[in-house]
Amino acid sequence: MESYSHVEIKICVEPIVVKSDLACVLVGLGKTKLNEYADAGLIPRVRYGTAVGYRIVDLHQFAEDCLCISGGVV
Repeated sequence: MESYSHVEIKICVEPIVVKSDLACVLVGLGKTKLNEYADAGLIPRVRYGTAVGYRIVDLHQFAEDCLCISGGVV
């Protein structure tokens, strides 16, 4: 299994509000887009039960549908 030390994807420019220490992100960018990033090896992919989820250590919402995702080691 691949190891991710730190991954960050930034979309949009100015920070607005939301921060969460740990989030299972299947919204915002949408599951399809997140799967594309995971398939490309840009973000870690982990499983929560039978659902595919994303272990994100820092999540910033920049605007409607625009996220900055920072991932830690999976």
